[in-house]
Amino acid sequence: MEQILEEVKQSQPEPIKHPETIEKISKAREAFAKENRSLKTDDRFPMTPQRILWEVKQVLPDDALIFTDVGWNKNGVAQQYAVTQCDTIHHPSGLATMGFGPAAVLGAKLAAPEKVVVTLVGDGGFGTNPSVLATAREMALPIIWIVMNNSAFGTIAGLENAHYHTEFGTVFKADDQPYTPDWAQVAKGYGVQSATISSAEELGAQLKIALEANAPFLIDCPMENIPVPTPVSGISMIFTLKNPRSRTVAKNFLTRYSHNRSCLKGLAKLQALFL
Repeated sequence: MEQILEEVKQSQPEPIKHPETIEKISKAREAFAKENRSLKTDDRFPMTPQRILWEVKQVLPDDALIFTDVGWNKNGVAQQYAVTQCDTIHHPSGLATMGFGPAAVLGAKLAAPEKVVVTLVGDGGFGTNPSVLATAREMALPIIWIVMNNSAFGTIAGLENAHYHTEFGTVFKADDQPYTPDWAQVAKGYGVQSATISSAEELGAQLKIALEANAPFLIDCPMENIPVPTPVSGISMIFTLKNPRSRTVAKNFLTRYSHNRSCLKGLAKLQALFL
């Protein structure tokens, strides 16, 4: 890496500047922020995700370490959370490793015990890795999990609906009603303090309580599933109705897995969409 950097410096000793591009990005950011301004202070419940971020920003210190997971929390924080200090926001990025956020905060708190450490995570992501509660309780790590709970793999549901007009396997229901485990009660089962938010006005005050507890703390926050712009490229673009490669890829997929009975329902849906 040092050799590469040295070669770059020799070939391009002065930085390349793109003032027009920077100006264009700045104007786009301002327009995007303006569009979301009303959602940041919206009192509706379940809460808007923008209101959740706004409340978190009001309470946490600027040097708090915030970890996201996969879904709205990752994309929304990257696009809408006002970052004022370097190295304070940590994402799994395009790796999309669901369950990263709930666990990553453990290592962060061990590495920086003097910092406030929080994860913003969806209910789908948290559900893949709830056993981290036991580790935090055993080690008495004062970590805060904010579960942005929309009873769904929300971002995947939005992408499915946009491309295929379905939400197959992404919206959680039981007896034809929205379903979610009671994550606050799950946390209490692990011996971790917790709370469930019941109005938009509660979150800020409850977050302050969690900070003062100086102990592992989970906040279950019901949230409306408002889509957020999701960057897509590479493999994410393969199965879209507008992609001419989709038909070929779908045919190959059907040929490869047609013998697998557990895949029959999904294969039938794939065939109806593309072939």
